[in-house]
Amino acid sequence: MAARSTNHVKEEEGYLASLSDLMVGMLFVFIIILMSFALKLRIAESELERKMAEVEKLKEDLDKLRRKLIQDSELREQLLQDIKHTLEEHGVKVELDLKNGILRLPEKLLFDSGSADFNETGKYAVIHLARALSLLLPCYGQRASHAGDCPAHAQPIRFDVILIEGHTDNVPISRRDFADNWVLSMARARNTYEELKTETPGLAEIRNPRGESLFSMGAYADTRPVAPNDTETGRRQNRRIDLRFILATPESGELLDIEQKLRNPAE
Repeated sequence: MAARSTNHVKEEEGYLASLSDLMVGMLFVFIIILMSFALKLRIAESELERKMAEVEKLKEDLDKLRRKLIQDSELREQLLQDIKHTLEEHGVKVELDLKNGILRLPEKLLFDSGSADFNETGKYAVIHLARALSLLLPCYGQRASHAGDCPAHAQPIRFDVILIEGHTDNVPISRRDFADNWVLSMARARNTYEELKTETPGLAEIRNPRGESLFSMGAYADTRPVAPNDTETGRRQNRRIDLRFILATPESGELLDIEQKLRNPAE
């Protein structure tokens, strides 16, 4: 009977030892699983931190572009104000549309009705406009032979194009030299462009950031009125030459690339 009791105790001890080994084994497996989970969590956290850093960098780049565009817009306003002030010193009165970057030359300042040839005051106005552009554009970072004395607030600015636009009212014209208002508005824009180049040849040599000519021309006839065409006052306002100073946009694809990455930061 004592022998049976001893065997029973040994069996219980063996069972407890096996159970203890099993518990240790399970604990070891649990620790391995926990360590693996912790490692994966740390990797995921690191990846998230990297992605967040990329997003912040993209936001900074986007904000930098936004600030640059705002700064360029403000500098454009300063340039237009400087040109207007310089022209007014010579008795040439022009209008400004600062929001859209436009220097406006009314028809009465340049042309007789239905004509694309400069009248006496028009010739005088375009000569001084050419000189003002030649004097001030270099102050704002545009290349030319001589910068002269620059305003203290002048800083480099990037333009894509300075577009010389011809505009008319909606009254039809049909003459041997002008078949319609499109032809008249184009002739006026071209004559303005040619006169600017004749007075100051260096203007034709100025290039935009892509190496293209900074000055160009366009014709819109009566398609872009600034006033109603149902009164003589409105029609007179619509007959004009506009110099539209168009800012250079961010490099091709740069802004779109930033926006795409912000929408899909995991890519």
